[in-house]
Amino acid sequence: MDRRTADMGTAPIGSLLLRMSIPGMVSMVVMSLYNIVDTIWVSGLPNGTEAIAALTVVMPLQMVAAALGMGASSGVTSLVSRR
Repeated sequence: MDRRTADMGTAPIGSLLLRMSIPGMVSMVVMSLYNIVDTIWVSGLPNGTEAIAALTVVMPLQMVAAALGMGASSGVTSLVSRR
């Protein structure tokens, strides 16, 4: 048995949870950086105030949708790997 596979059954849950959640955290940081750059770029448009207001409304919805998608894909991946 591979050491990483053996760790899944014997390692402390806290360290496993942290190790498994790092890719999701990195993904959310990258998405946040994308949104920051998007806001900076949109602010330079002629009607920047209205455009930033639109981004402010949409950004939380986009983050929630991305988080739900990542959570669902993690769960489906886990189910598929068990079969």
